[in-house]
Amino acid sequence: MLKKRLTQLLDQIPHPSTGFAQMVKEDVLIYGTGTMAQDVFGVLSQNGVSIKGFIDHRVSLPPFLCGRPIYGLESAVDAVVIVAIHNREVNIADIINRIMEYRPLRIISLVELYDYFSDTLGDRFWLTNRNFYSSFLSLIEEVDSLWADDVSRSFYAAILEMRLSGKYSVLPAPDLSHQYFPLDIPSWEQPLKLIDCGAFNGDTLQSFLVNGWSFKSIAAFEPDLANFSKLVSFAASNKQNLGSITLWPCGVSASTTQLTFISGKGESSASSPMGETVIQCVSLDDALPIFIPNLIKMDIEGAEPDALLGASNLIKSCHPGLAISIYHRPEHLWQIPLLIKSIVGDHYSFYLRLHGHNSFESILYALPQ
Repeated sequence: MLKKRLTQLLDQIPHPSTGFAQMVKEDVLIYGTGTMAQDVFGVLSQNGVSIKGFIDHRVSLPPFLCGRPIYGLESAVDAVVIVAIHNREVNIADIINRIMEYRPLRIISLVELYDYFSDTLGDRFWLTNRNFYSSFLSLIEEVDSLWADDVSRSFYAAILEMRLSGKYSVLPAPDLSHQYFPLDIPSWEQPLKLIDCGAFNGDTLQSFLVNGWSFKSIAAFEPDLANFSKLVSFAASNKQNLGSITLWPCGVSASTTQLTFISGKGESSASSPMGETVIQCVSLDDALPIFIPNLIKMDIEGAEPDALLGASNLIKSCHPGLAISIYHRPEHLWQIPLLIKSIVGDHYSFYLRLHGHNSFESILYALPQ
């Protein structure tokens, strides 16, 4: 059924016979003023699209951006509005409903815009050209059979529906309060013996503590040195509650190696061929030969598949719970569940939960049976 529905959605995707500028002849307004909105402005301007200005509902903004005025929502009347916001903080469905009250000529989502400009704008987290999915329908359907409950199957179908239709409204409301320990799946074993990959500034550890979880031991990995400094301060301030904790200023990968890295981006710092610095990475199998975790968390900006490969022996021998981000790349939605299945066989149950808007913070929970 899922494959049939996705095929229908793929068949409905228009195949542009003309350029975007030829299709959109009316006034164009860009909703948003962040990095994505500015990048969209640049691409559209380079392709001959006349941009009237930007829209933002906030009042404490400068009057101009990129040489164009910033308007209020009331200016959406008689204009084509491109919603150019792409993050976990803003509910795009609510934004679109708010814009529709002013009856614009048309609202274009980033999902639709990528039919024209995906090569120029580049993949951003899960966002890519919709036709990308056509080659993976069998794998996508295979993962649909892995989910342990109807909630996971429903979330999985909704994410795919949104990515192929551009209708953000099909997504369920995210659970913003219980990331890494959702209340409607079996609980992790306590006290936690946690491997935290992408420990950032200690935010995940803080969330567990605030919600009453206890720790026996922690191995926390964070390669960005600015983030690592904050993590050290957090650990020092909470050492009485964190059990035996070790902090690693390293990335996590398939092998113990050095990789180029984009630093200074806060929680978005990541390994990249375009990186300006070099970081030490380790495989968990190499770094933690005697650590026996009961939970491994990974939020490492797209490096999750490599890190899982580098932890395969640890996972096979210790059978920890897994909480893995699967939204940093389009294919991670099905690639990571299949990778974990290849490591653990039939001995784990798989759950999917959403913890951010617009399918950001989509987390795969794999629990040993």
